[in-house]
Amino acid sequence: MLIVQELIFMRKISERKRTASSGRRIFIASQETRQARSLREMLSAAGYQVERLQKDRGFPGRLQEDPPDLIVLDSDFPNVETTEMCRSARMISQARFVPLLMLSGSMDQSGQFLAMKAACDEIIFKPISPSRLLVSVRSLMRLRDLSDDPEHLTMAFHILMRTAQSRDPEMMGHAQRVAHYAVQLGRALGLSMAEIQQLHSGALLHDIGKIAVPESILYKPGQFTHEEYEVMKAHPLLGADLCRNLRPDALPLIRFHHERLNGSGYPLGLVESSIPPIVRIVSIVDVYDALRSRRPYKVAFSVDRSLEIMREETDRGWWDANILTVLEECIRAGRLH
Repeated sequence: MLIVQELIFMRKISERKRTASSGRRIFIASQETRQARSLREMLSAAGYQVERLQKDRGFPGRLQEDPPDLIVLDSDFPNVETTEMCRSARMISQARFVPLLMLSGSMDQSGQFLAMKAACDEIIFKPISPSRLLVSVRSLMRLRDLSDDPEHLTMAFHILMRTAQSRDPEMMGHAQRVAHYAVQLGRALGLSMAEIQQLHSGALLHDIGKIAVPESILYKPGQFTHEEYEVMKAHPLLGADLCRNLRPDALPLIRFHHERLNGSGYPLGLVESSIPPIVRIVSIVDVYDALRSRRPYKVAFSVDRSLEIMREETDRGWWDANILTVLEECIRAGRLH
């Protein structure tokens, strides 16, 4: 049914807006190299109107006076310079929601982290596959079209979820279980229907920012390096940025689900009074499902061992003891299966 709805929806989009690549405008910020010329030729051949911008000559001004449908940054510039260009684009109100795609040939992990913090929407690594590039360009433009119109935000949400599913099916399985657990736990805690709906949306999307984390980090079987862990820790903020127009009510759950009551969590190190109870619910069921699941770096723990670990973490000041008690009651009563 979703596929049929999406096809009908995209037909409506085609009637109301410029479709596919016809007339869509792309600004490319790059040095003048053979690869850059090939990139422009590739996009022009696909029907896009392509304009090259130079770093120091009119980049902010062109974005302000005539924002495009997509910005492409070529990281042949040093990492810091490219990231500054990304950040400066986000500071321009007319271009704040224009998708930003970065092309990288040699960007290290700290550079990737800086780019993601600067709200880059996607990074593609060189050598660039034409089909891979065009898929990303079309997807980013389609999400821009959807988020421009409130009538289409629900479909944009489904497309985002389908993108996540295609990239990492296990992540979506985890998200669906966490959403189910959160709803059951919220009901047991007596939350209102509006809060239950907020719980469901936030739990389903809590890890959506991981679609911007490089696969070399996401699927690493061993322990992260410090730099890799910093990149992974960016996913709550990345997810909140992705969903800022799609599910505003879910943003606190996406942004803060890795916070801990004693302030040792991330990304902001919030303490107990600053972490809403509804966020604490998602945090607890997220941890429970992670413990119960097999991961590249760990085996799946039993129910009893998982709860034992969570009680130990609660004693350290990480989780809400009252919510954990109700979670255990739900588990023992068979309400979380």
